[in-house]
Amino acid sequence: MRNFSFGRAELGHANTIFHPLQEREFRHNSIMSLPRLCSRIRFAAGPAFAYHAKRMASSHTTKVVERELPQMSSKSRVPYYIGGAIVGTAVWVVGLSSALNYQRLSSSVVSGTLFTVRYDPLVVALLGDNIDYADKWPWITGSVNHLQGKVNISFDVVGSKGERARVKFSSVRQGPAWRTIEFTVTRESDGQVVDIGQQELTEVGAPLVPLL
Repeated sequence: MRNFSFGRAELGHANTIFHPLQEREFRHNSIMSLPRLCSRIRFAAGPAFAYHAKRMASSHTTKVVERELPQMSSKSRVPYYIGGAIVGTAVWVVGLSSALNYQRLSSSVVSGTLFTVRYDPLVVALLGDNIDYADKWPWITGSVNHLQGKVNISFDVVGSKGERARVKFSSVRQGPAWRTIEFTVTRESDGQVVDIGQQELTEVGAPLVPLL
């Protein structure tokens, strides 16, 4: 005979003595009742697990907020395009004019005209010595067209007297030779004019610069 002691919750009383057959039957009943106990635990805990699972799922749910998109401005951009075109055209015109002015300034016609004015006695008496362009960046107006045989230029000069004057020179090609049409220097302060007159011209219509 074996003495087995179990808790009161399982046997209903303490220190009960079992026969071997009774002991085997008790163990069998205890093993068979374990799945039933587990199923009861799952059944009892099922609502709690479901509640907590639902709360966790709701806490991680992505919320979609419907919001109106900002409206595009209906203001026309045509004035900006027109303004840009005007500015671009102005820049192009200024650039082209500067390039043409530099081309005229570098021509032999302008350099020969300035040389003749600088050393003419009447012009020196009118403006003084050291005659040169009146501005740091001289602007040559008119045109120099060798293909059509026409030269017509004008620019400002100043001498040691501080007097500013306007130089005008024009010539045309007649056959193989060029002829002077106008060659004058006009002082701005009183309008006094010095007419340099006819000059020997080169094959491009410029005043001839003697070799020094």
